[in-house]
Amino acid sequence: MLTLIFILLLATLAPLQLSADTRTNNLLGNQQDSNRAEDWNNLAESYKEKDDTTNLRLCAHKAYLLAQAEKNKREEGGAIFYKAMYEYATKRKATELYEQLLLDASRLLESFPQSHYYLATHHSLSQVYNRKGLHDKALAHLHAATIDAPADYDKLANLYCDLAYSHLYKGTSDSVIYYTEKAINMASARKDTLPLTVAYSLRGILYRRQNNFTSALEHYLKTAELYNATMNWSRLVTTWCNIAVLYTDWEKYDSAIQFAEKAVAVVKEHNLPDTDMAKVLLIQGAPLMQLNRVEQALLCYKKSLPLIETSYQRRSCLFGLTKSFYELGQRDSSSYYMEQLEEEFHKSKAKKTDSYYVFKGYTAFKEGDYSSAIENYEKVVTINKSKAAGTIIRDDVDKYLILSDAYAKGPKDYEKALHYKKIAFDLQDSIKNRENQELLSAYYAQYQTAEKELEINRLELEKQKSANVALLFVIACGIAIIALTLVALYSNMRRLRKEKEATLLAQRIKEKENDFLLLQQETDKRLTRKYIDGLETERERLSQELHDDVCNSLLGFEMRLLSQNNNLSKDAAEDLKLLSTIREHVRHISHELMPPAFQYATIDEMLADLIAHLNVPTGTKAHYSSTPNTSWEKIPTNVGFELYRITQETLHNSIKYAAATNINVELRVEKNVLKLIVEDDGCGFNLDQQPKGIGLRTITNRMESINGNIKIYSALEKGTRIEASISPVNLDT
Repeated sequence: MLTLIFILLLATLAPLQLSADTRTNNLLGNQQDSNRAEDWNNLAESYKEKDDTTNLRLCAHKAYLLAQAEKNKREEGGAIFYKAMYEYATKRKATELYEQLLLDASRLLESFPQSHYYLATHHSLSQVYNRKGLHDKALAHLHAATIDAPADYDKLANLYCDLAYSHLYKGTSDSVIYYTEKAINMASARKDTLPLTVAYSLRGILYRRQNNFTSALEHYLKTAELYNATMNWSRLVTTWCNIAVLYTDWEKYDSAIQFAEKAVAVVKEHNLPDTDMAKVLLIQGAPLMQLNRVEQALLCYKKSLPLIETSYQRRSCLFGLTKSFYELGQRDSSSYYMEQLEEEFHKSKAKKTDSYYVFKGYTAFKEGDYSSAIENYEKVVTINKSKAAGTIIRDDVDKYLILSDAYAKGPKDYEKALHYKKIAFDLQDSIKNRENQELLSAYYAQYQTAEKELEINRLELEKQKSANVALLFVIACGIAIIALTLVALYSNMRRLRKEKEATLLAQRIKEKENDFLLLQQETDKRLTRKYIDGLETERERLSQELHDDVCNSLLGFEMRLLSQNNNLSKDAAEDLKLLSTIREHVRHISHELMPPAFQYATIDEMLADLIAHLNVPTGTKAHYSSTPNTSWEKIPTNVGFELYRITQETLHNSIKYAAATNINVELRVEKNVLKLIVEDDGCGFNLDQQPKGIGLRTITNRMESINGNIKIYSALEKGTRIEASISPVNLDT
């Protein structure tokens, strides 16, 4: 049963050899020669890079079966890893089966920590757990990979980025700085832009969370510069959106809108997908709401909603629509979108955010439902306590002020009302201090600018005094310089004139040389054609001589022997049979020497007939194949004739000198290139010490006469392969 599966796999992969690239061809050759699990896994890696899922699955399965037969745990783990890659490529997401396959592969590969499979498996598992929010599990797999990874591992910078990502969402800021620094240094040294952009982006997110807006903006702009240089427009749009969010947190809403509009311009200029436009419009809504441009924000949300593809973005958009309609006083529409938002939370099993509870609490407070307001705002306080320290904004102050008023007006719990009022005042002081610090920074910058301007003015006055003293000297020097310049110009004009004459002379010499080379090439071509024509004329003369003279003479001699001896002895009968065989052999040679009649058959038919009637020794096999559904009758007669003669000459060499047991002749068309390939498994020869016979020289001359190319591949005991190609040709049916 296993043998049948192997045969089916080979039969499926065979047609792919013609269309695969050079690297895949080499890998296919390796696995066919050795049929080892390692070679099939290498082939699976090649198909993974090319996103060829069909052949990825076949190669992984073949490698798995061979690895089990070889009891090779390393290659068995590698085969399971490629099965996981097939699962991810076809489902386009990390399924439970994908995760299980990776875990199975990691268990098998524990004894091979520096293998490519081990590193790639643990890296893939870390990405699965990072997406699930299981950052401790992700870190365990990332540390396993980075500890054992060799220093020259090409994905090491990516591993450091993933480590930084896990630590970012665990809230360990120092580790984020440490690993992004390692990623930046390694990616910069290798000029690897992908991990470099990821590291800068992670730094931007970290600094934004730490209220370090200047550093965050600096790293976001570095990210944008790299994406712009590599023309990664979709990622550039994401970076502009990140900067817009940064400015929204920074309460610089006009700048946020400006960067959102930059993102819109990129989407339109490069015709990016609607999902990119939806993301930008969604980001643009928040700063518009903060500037009370509610109708514009509502329009952004409406345009974004039908284009959104993720549940998170849909929840954000529905929340924006709910708030916008509420601010415009359209309670029915606000309630409608709130119901859709509740349904989306339930469907996606996502936790409700603090923004959601703030809105619910705010609307309840305005409508006098203080109990509901307290309930929702207390949930906001609980959520904020579980978060790492983040950006302080004025909305935080409003949350605690409203919660304080709700306790005072509802249950009249003045102790809690006072507690939350105090928190609000402390936050106001923090915001005021931050604003004062930013104002002082601005004043300090202005002060430094003013000092520089005063210093520049002082230097200008000193320069003016020095200029007055030196004016006469400058005038005198100017006159001298003018005189020297005139002399230099005259000399330069003479030099340029001589250089021009020399250039013209060199051009004439070059033209003469080119004319001579062209004449030499045309002469060589005429001589080659004359040589080949003479060769064909001599072949035709010899063919006629053999057929009309030698064959007929042998036939006459045979008939005379028969007429003179009615009762032949056994030896005489054997001699007569040998004479008949010799006559047939001479007749066959005369037919081979005759030029083929291409007016009656195509080159494809002529070659097929040549192979079918080829006189080969016992134990030698010759096979012919050609590209199906091709209009071979469009091949020019002279081209077909030369290809036929080249095939004859090559077959003669393979049979007579190479002692080949298998000879393959193939005629095919690839991208308007006509190729004739003759390959044997004979003794071959050393290309550095080519035979001194005229056979190869004749083949080369024939290809030159029809403007074709010839390539010869051979090595001792490894056979010979001759490729003749002519382009362009148009043989479309």
